[in-house]
Amino acid sequence: MKIDTLRQSGIIPNEALLKSAVTVIGVGGIGSAATECLSKMGVPSLTIYDDDVVDSHNCANQGYFVPEIGYKKVEALGQRLNTGTGCDVTGMFERVGKRTTFDTPVVVSAVDSMSSREDIWTAVKNSMETKYYIDGRMGARAGYVFFADLSNPESVKEYEATLFPDSEAADEPCTERATIFCGWGLGSVIASMVSKTIIKTDEELSDVPQRVIIDLKHFRML
Repeated sequence: MKIDTLRQSGIIPNEALLKSAVTVIGVGGIGSAATECLSKMGVPSLTIYDDDVVDSHNCANQGYFVPEIGYKKVEALGQRLNTGTGCDVTGMFERVGKRTTFDTPVVVSAVDSMSSREDIWTAVKNSMETKYYIDGRMGARAGYVFFADLSNPESVKEYEATLFPDSEAADEPCTERATIFCGWGLGSVIASMVSKTIIKTDEELSDVPQRVIIDLKHFRML
C-alpha cells in the first residue's frame, strides 16, 4: 500500500510524481531526513548510498531509532520507509566513487567530506541520465543547500566554485556537529528543490536558487 498524496496533488501533479526517481548519497543527518521527506512526498523510487551502520549517537540527530542500532543505515531506513510509505527504496551499502554511474534524473549528496563531494560530482557529470544535482552541507545549527542544473554551464561553474579541499574545512568539535532540527530543515529544502525538478516548468525551475543558507541559531534563511 502506498501513501495518499491527494493533499499535495494540486502542487505536485501525481502523473509527474509517478515518473520521478531520486538517488541520495549519505543517509546521515541531512540524507536520512531528505529521504524520508521524499518518500512521504510520494517519490516512488529512491536509491540510497551509505557504507555506515547505525550507532547510538545517530539516534539523536539522524532519522534512526534505538532498535535500529547495529543495522546498516541503508537497510534500517530503506525497510522502514518501504513499509511505511510504499516507496521502492534500494539500499546500496557502499561508498560512491568517481566511476559510479547513476540512472536517476536527480542526485542528492549529503556526505561529510569535501573529497567525497569531489568524487560524487565527477560521477554525476559522467552519468548521462542525471540532470540535476543537489548538495547539502551541515554544521550544528546552520548549513547550505546547493543546486546545479547540469544542462546550464553557468550553474555548473557556480557549483564547482563551492568545492575546496578538506584541509580548508572548519573542524567542529564532535559535540557541535549536528542537530536533528538542522538536518530536517536542510532535508526539507532539498525535498522542495526536488519537487521543482519534478514539476519541471520553466517558471518552477527559475525559482530554484543556486544556494540556500539556513541559520537556525539566528533564525535566518538566505
